[in-house]
Amino acid sequence: MLHIAVLDDHPIARHGLKSMLAALPDCDVAASVASLDEARAALRDDPRIDLLVADLYLDGGRPSISAISEFAERLPVLVMSASARRADVIGAIRAGAAGYLTKSSSPELFRSAVMTVAAGGFFLAAELADLLQAELAASAASIEAVPRLSDREEETLSYIARGFTHAQIATRMNVRKSTVDTYVERIRTKLQVGNKADLTRAALRRAGAAEPGSDTL
Repeated sequence: MLHIAVLDDHPIARHGLKSMLAALPDCDVAASVASLDEARAALRDDPRIDLLVADLYLDGGRPSISAISEFAERLPVLVMSASARRADVIGAIRAGAAGYLTKSSSPELFRSAVMTVAAGGFFLAAELADLLQAELAASAASIEAVPRLSDREEETLSYIARGFTHAQIATRMNVRKSTVDTYVERIRTKLQVGNKADLTRAALRRAGAAEPGSDTL
């Protein structure tokens, strides 16, 4: 059973998200809250929660980038926002969000994003892909300074760029999941990346900025 918390300060938006999540198999909306403090309390009181679906703007104020970073240290965060601004998308991903969708996305895309992020993948709506690709292009000059990866590490990274989980990568490479875990740790060390979003950006950059979300789980 997948336990999900929903954070959005608009009652209608919360209701819509809850309805879509309730339609997913083996999915439980463990908390539905309207503020950052309520979200913190829900995560503190219910350790079963596996995923947070969060709006980026709360109470009409500034984007909650620091809160995304705070929550992403504890569990995967899927941002569901009305904003498609480059600064917001890049800011949320840099803060550690494992996915970003706009509220104009289809229910089918939302369900796909939820399942991808819950399984440990990364998801970005197609209409936002060019924003991330532009960010990657801007930092392309740094690639030459990156230490060389082994062939198996490069192969692992290419699968990460396409959104596969460690278990799925292990199946495709015909190795144990623990071996993939080892490859990923080596990659993190060599590329000096920390969270999942940083690793995904590195994977996309080395894979030629393949379109995120095009190969979902």
